[in-house]
Amino acid sequence: MQNFIFLSIKKCFSFLVLSIISIFICQNGLCQLETKGTWKARIKNDSVQIKFSYYDNRSFGTTEDYSIKELSTLPENHQGEFGMTREAGTINFNGIFNNKEGSGSYIFTPAKDYVEFMKSQGLADLGNHDLFTFFLIDVNKKYPVMLRDNGYSMFSKTDIINLIALHIDESYIRSLRQNGYRDIKPADMVTLKSVGVTGEYIRELNEIGYKNISVSNLILMKAVGITPAYVKSFQSLGFNNIPESDLITMKSMDITAIYVKGFQDIGFKDFSFTEIMQLKSMSITADYVSDMQKKGLVYKSLVKYMQLKNLDR
Repeated sequence: MQNFIFLSIKKCFSFLVLSIISIFICQNGLCQLETKGTWKARIKNDSVQIKFSYYDNRSFGTTEDYSIKELSTLPENHQGEFGMTREAGTINFNGIFNNKEGSGSYIFTPAKDYVEFMKSQGLADLGNHDLFTFFLIDVNKKYPVMLRDNGYSMFSKTDIINLIALHIDESYIRSLRQNGYRDIKPADMVTLKSVGVTGEYIRELNEIGYKNISVSNLILMKAVGITPAYVKSFQSLGFNNIPESDLITMKSMDITAIYVKGFQDIGFKDFSFTEIMQLKSMSITADYVSDMQKKGLVYKSLVKYMQLKNLDR
């Protein structure tokens, strides 16, 4: 009995020591993170489009194609292994390709030095799925360094993923900084890029009098399709200081310089853009006003024609 108790205590002590060693190893960055799952792929010319599924039933579908050159030899018409290595780690695939379509299983192993480097850049919360995502979108070590060099000392893994997904590089960041936007939040920069705001777009707006536009207005202006040419078309009619908010509303209502000039051509020179927006919302055109004038309904104010339009309803 005493021997049994001694052996049990010894066994428990051994498990305790192993647990302590395991914790110590993981805490010192030696714990191996792996992502396992299945894959399906299709060969398209010189690239391979791969969709991954985790073993925990969470899907990750990448819309990017991977160059065949980046992969080792693909096993066509027979079961085999191939791989892909990037700074973030290595994927080892097992499977088969038939008629340019393939499937199988994979194991992704992060590179230890990559994990440690990302920790040194403030990204200490990267789990195995995060590291796998970094691998798939090819986040290299230079990227967080570049962000820091351009004034971004704080960024999250989500910021990195979104910035990379929209191909926001150093040249894009510098183009914004050179045109006055030096302290943009990463999330705002993602939105700016997604709607197509460039340094050149900002510079052209600056040149026609629109400087220090707020990030939110810049996003809206580009999103509704306001171009420097659109602004200049109104400036040619004498409207040189239209507020950004009015420009956004006008463009969203499809108000053009031709529409405004129509009222000028029939004698209306002194009107506000608030009135123009009201006229447009009521579908009142210069032709409508001209027709009313021919019927003897001649007024100096466009407001009167709005009232007439209401009576017609």
